[in-house]
Parts: sequence; structure tokens; C-alpha cells
Amino acid sequence: MSSCHQSCVTCSGQDEVSCTSCNSTSFLALQAIDKGYCISCSVETSVNGHVGIEGCLRCTLPSSTDTTPTCLECSELDYMVSIDGRSCVTSCGVGALPNYYTRQCACTNGYGLNRGVRAQGCVPCKVSRCSLCTANADLCNECEIPFGLSLDSQKCLAIGGCPANCVCVNDGTDLGTTCSSCEKNYFLQPVGRICLHSCPLGYALNPTTSSCDMCSANCYSCKEALETRCTSCISGYVIQWLDSDISTTGRCIAEYAEAAVGPCIECQAILGSAKYCSRCASAFFPLDGKCVSVPDQQPLLCISADRGVCLKCAVGYFLHQGGCYSSLYEPGKSVCAAAERTNPAAYGTCRACTHSYHRTSDGICISCTMEGCFQCSSSPDVCTSCSNGYYSTTISSSADEVRCNRCATSCLVCTDSSPSTCSQCAPGYFGPNSVHGCIRCDDSTVSGNLKGIKGCKQCQLSFSGASVICLDDNPDSSFTLPPLDTNKTTLVLSIVLPIIILILASSIIAVVIVLVRRKMAKRLSQSIASVALNTVISG
Repeated sequence: MSSCHQSCVTCSGQDEVSCTSCNSTSFLALQAIDKGYCISCSVETSVNGHVGIEGCLRCTLPSSTDTTPTCLECSELDYMVSIDGRSCVTSCGVGALPNYYTRQCACTNGYGLNRGVRAQGCVPCKVSRCSLCTANADLCNECEIPFGLSLDSQKCLAIGGCPANCVCVNDGTDLGTTCSSCEKNYFLQPVGRICLHSCPLGYALNPTTSSCDMCSANCYSCKEALETRCTSCISGYVIQWLDSDISTTGRCIAEYAEAAVGPCIECQAILGSAKYCSRCASAFFPLDGKCVSVPDQQPLLCISADRGVCLKCAVGYFLHQGGCYSSLYEPGKSVCAAAERTNPAAYGTCRACTHSYHRTSDGICISCTMEGCFQCSSSPDVCTSCSNGYYSTTISSSADEVRCNRCATSCLVCTDSSPSTCSQCAPGYFGPNSVHGCIRCDDSTVSGNLKGIKGCKQCQLSFSGASVICLDDNPDSSFTLPPLDTNKTTLVLSIVLPIIILILASSIIAVVIVLVRRKMAKRLSQSIASVALNTVISG
């Protein structure tokens, strides 16, 4: 059998126009019903009316009528596939963020694909009050709290009566304040009494009650509401794994607590917002932030170790500040989205770093040097976008480089440092208010109608915006019934009590009369019987 042309994988003839399939770095441009050319994904000049995409490594042609392929992966690690799949970019643009695992841009919260088609880009969610619609902007996946998602995913509801997807007491006539359980595939958040598609951050699903339970203290996220089932910790705390094997959950302890009881010498490895062990005692090395014995783990996880640090990690792990970390679990996945698994020469390095980190040419993740920087893909000291809690100002009109500046402490999203420009409040605050900006949840002294609740740590505005709802399980000042009006109470009692006494007295008299009548009837019956007996005897 004749061989195929070198550009083909399979073919129906020897020439280059007889390819029937191509490798992943090429796409098939049909010239007949079932055969055609294999054209490189990255070719920039027209080949028989077809053209590739600059910097594209893998691609596919959506249909035989298309002349440009859709890119699946870019050849350079610092580049992402754009939302429409037609270019390789370093910045995903409005409404999109990079997915470091797939190395493709994806719509962020509040945005979704226009009509569910990548080629049409990300647009704001079309369902009012929708917070998540990434797959299709026309359909909502999750609504803003306290709104509920309708079963057809086309409305976010929070009207009077029973909230969306809830099973309420009093047949829904309680204005939605006592949602007691949820419909199928929805979960109850007990504090807000609302039904959600999935539990929010800081809560875990309780399968027994089909409700969302709050994670234990110091947990930022968890799999169960137990202190040993944390998946990430609040600032200043780190995960303490419960056994020597790789685990996905553990207990959150103070940063240096684990080092104090183990063979850790230095605690300078920073992952996320916490510090981990960077150097261990001799014959140990840091693995996922804690010291393990070299003889037990080498060369399984650390190929080369010396003087308490690892010099080269094994496949599936990446080297970071003296230790080996898995990109699949915390704390490693907060730095590296995907450790190298396909190229043996690069084993032990990171294939794609997460946001706020820059990947060097040798696969090391270096934190962006500017405070508040969200993305610095081209260089650690060149920031192109800022994190929540910061706003950007352009450094140079001829470049994408920006400077990140802090928002007001109470603000999560802003346009400058003034509290009045805040469009979204930070956790622990509610608003924003046109007068006071964002107000702390426990600030009950602020002037105006809207005040915080004493002891409250997390809160939100009610649907009407006229009151504040505390989301904590046990705020210092829990909700209580309003105090009785003494004057009204006295008036009511002065009317009601005599009526009650009269009814009771009437009931007692009625009972006495019945008893007396029964007794008299009994005596009369006995007298008649006696007379009858005497008559019989005398007769």
C-alpha cells in the first residue's frame, strides 16, 4: 500500500490533497467530500483560501465552510486562547479571565458566552440579578443573594410569598421569611433562608439535611463543616494535613504552629497568603509545606535533596522555594495551575502559573512584585491588571502596564481611593451608601435609617434595601420579638379577663345544675320504686 504525504496522518492517496486526517497541530481543509489538505494551525499566510492563527499549537476547523480554525492551545505558555478561539492573547479582555489549567480564556462572574457561542465573546448576563452565566449569557446558573433561580434558569426571583425553589410554611403566605426546605437539586442556606444551586464559599453541603453548613473557625473553604475538613484557610493560617499521604483536607493552624513541632528550620515559603516551611533539618525536605523524611520519599517525589531542601521534584510536582508541591491540592494549586506531566525533560516544573504569579522560562512561578497585581504574565514587575480591592491607573499610554492602588478599606471594587466611588463592598460591609460609602456590618452607630447589627461579621441588604440581614449563625444581638406596649397590654387584659372569668363562672354553674338535677332524679326514682314495692306487699 502506498504511503501518505508527510503532512497527513491518514489518507486516500499519496499527494498532499488526499489527507483524510491530520495531527493535532494541523487542521483538515477539505477540497472534496472526504479529503483535503493538512494545514498548520499557526500558518499566517493563506493556503488554498485557508489561514491559521499566529502562535496556535493545537486547533480544529469548526465546519467545512470555515476558512479559519478555532485554536485549542497556544504554543507559548504566557499566552491564552481568546474567548472567540481566533487568537492567542496575553490579556483576556472585558468579562473574561484566564483559565490556567486549560490555558483558555473563560467568562468571569456576571458574564457569559453570547448565545452560548465562543465566537461571539463574553457579554453581561442577560438575566437580571444573575451572578453566574458563564456557559450562556441567556441562561442563569446562580442568582445574586437573596434572589432565587427559577427552574427554567431564565429568572432571578425575590418577590413576596415563598422564595424561589423553597418549600415554605404557611403555604407561602409568610412573605418568604421561613423557607424550611428546598426543591430537588437545591440546598438551603439556613442563615439567609434561601435555596441555592450550590453552597457559597465558607459553607459546605450537608447531605443529610440538604443544607449549607458554615465551615469551622479559621477555614476559608471546606468539604464538611468539621475542623478537620478544611480545604483552605483564612490569612495567617495553614493546612495541617492529618496523615503522611497527600490529602485534600486538614485542620487550619497558625502559620508557625506546625514548624514548632516538626523538623522545620526556616518558614519563608509563601503560597497564597500563608507561610510554609522552606528548609528542614538534614535528611528531611519540604513536601506540600511540611517536612518529610528523604529516605521515605526520594526519589518518588523529590529526585534530588540536599541540606533540608529539594533541588528537583518528580512528575506531577513543581519546585517552589525549597519544597515540592502538588498542583492538584492546596497549598500548591494556589501558585501553580498545572505541573508538567507530558514533557519528561521538564518534570518537576510548573507548566502554567496561577494569577498573581509569573512563569519563568525554566518553569518557576515568581510572585508579581507589585502589591495588588492580578496578572503579570510578561514579567514579574510588569502588571497588566489588578486584584479586587485595588484600582488601576495607566503607567504608559503606549503599553498595557498599570499601577495598582488600594481602594478604601471597606471597598472591593472601585475606580479611585474615595469611598464614594465604590461599586461593591468588601466582606464584612454592606452598601454602598451614597453618603457613608460601605458600612461595617457591626456598625450600629452610623446615622440614617440603615445601620449595622451589633456583633455581626457578615451581612447583606434585604431585597427591599430598607434593612440589613446578618448572615452569622450567632450575632451578639440576635433577632427578638418587639417589646410589648404596656398600655395596650393593660387595655387588652382589662377587657379580656372579665370575659374569661364570666365564661368560666357560667361553665361551673352549668355543671353544678346538671349534677343537682341528676341527684334529684335519682332520689325521685328511688322513692317511686319504694312506693311500688310497698303497694305490692300490702296487696
